[in-house]
Amino acid sequence: MLDKMKLAIVSDEISKDFKTAVEYGKKWKIYDFEIRELNSGRIPYIDIDELRDVINLKKDNKINFTAISPGLFKVPLTEKETIDFQRKKAIFDTMKIADKFKTNKIIIFGIERYENEPEKNLQYVLDIMGEMSIIAQKYGFLICVENEAGHWFDSGENSAKILKEVDSEYLKANWDPGNALLSGETPFPEGYRFIKNYISNLHIKDYKKNEKDEYEAVPAGEGVINWEGQLKSVVKDLNLENITIETHCTPLIEKSEKSINNIR
Repeated sequence: MLDKMKLAIVSDEISKDFKTAVEYGKKWKIYDFEIRELNSGRIPYIDIDELRDVINLKKDNKINFTAISPGLFKVPLTEKETIDFQRKKAIFDTMKIADKFKTNKIIIFGIERYENEPEKNLQYVLDIMGEMSIIAQKYGFLICVENEAGHWFDSGENSAKILKEVDSEYLKANWDPGNALLSGETPFPEGYRFIKNYISNLHIKDYKKNEKDEYEAVPAGEGVINWEGQLKSVVKDLNLENITIETHCTPLIEKSEKSINNIR
């Protein structure tokens, strides 16, 4: 399976110190990293010296960056000032960092839903996502929207409906079965059946119920998500260059290694 797809990891799921993340990653034969948070903050608003250090570490260690995740649009439409800033400034700042990191893939989110939000607001979501697709096309990027519980993009089914409406090769899905589970969907095969034609990036994490009957994160392959079935279908159906571990449970280093070994 991994002859076809390279296994990557979100670097801060090992450590926010990128040098440390690379050291452990290489020890585990991981050479591909998604960048999200570093010591000085979340992409793209990081210290200039740390930016330079990360670029040098990439070059010196012959590693690759699969995507960057600035956390855009993890807010509701009611936060108009933040939405406008992210549309008009942050997305462009993110693309500048992506250029420096030599990746064209940017992960965003699908706008948080506020309580009792009317369905008519979906049109505003469509407008924003359509705008992102036009920007991505103009500047040569691929924007992947990550599904997350409590957002307009939450399940595979709902995400696919919006992506179908936008209908752009430059706006695709960052499919996160763990987040789909938390939204109330059975990620595989149900959610995957809807979203599979839109997937351009895949996050791997897992959950199981605790004694309070609440989902808690566990190493990938040790929870309730059918990762064996999901990955077999991804290999058969899609042409992904990477699949990406997003550990989400502590201690990070120990659980990251366990997730990597389980997935392999």
